[in-house]
Amino acid sequence: CMFLSGLFCYLDGAIDYFQKAIDRGFWYSPAYITGDDDLELLADNPRFNELSEISAAGYEKFASELQSTLDVYPPTTNTDKAPLLLAIHGNISSAALSYKDWKVATDCGRLLAMPNSSHLFIKDGYLWADFEKAELEIKAHYETLISQYDFEAEKTTIGGYITGANLAVWTMLNQLFPIKGFIVVGLFLRNQEEWVKRLDALKGSNLRGYV
Repeated sequence: CMFLSGLFCYLDGAIDYFQKAIDRGFWYSPAYITGDDDLELLADNPRFNELSEISAAGYEKFASELQSTLDVYPPTTNTDKAPLLLAIHGNISSAALSYKDWKVATDCGRLLAMPNSSHLFIKDGYLWADFEKAELEIKAHYETLISQYDFEAEKTTIGGYITGANLAVWTMLNQLFPIKGFIVVGLFLRNQEEWVKRLDALKGSNLRGYV
């Protein structure tokens, strides 16, 4: 009985936290709620299901209108033609949240550009889940930069964090546009054999990378 009493208190507490998040304007992807094994015990709770529906409605309202965006920050120490650093946020994050981690680039004379994924996951949190779509978004942003900004394109570098790091290196390996090198944090590799094959193809190209 004590165990069951404690369990019900725990479940009620979890729902209370969910209620507080909804009241503060937060919402979550339906896939996040239904796909989380930790929430299985709440699946038959009417209050939890009601909050889940409110959350899903908030998600759909914003997700249906989203497009990938680009934040651009000019260099603060260089008035001449500056090299470009294209920095990619990690999963469940955003360009705005990641800016503080990359803003030093503008103090080093770089034009900093930060694409934001169009794949919404939670409020203010985005994913790079579909790399083919992500590549198209990033390439389109680069073409926008070429048309609207005067920068030293031949010295372009690309950076990223965790999944953003993976996408940054993958973008360089595929040479979607001219990239001199990469700077990434928390890199993890998918399909290592394919990575090695593409790296071998770039031997002698004088590309550099830092992990």
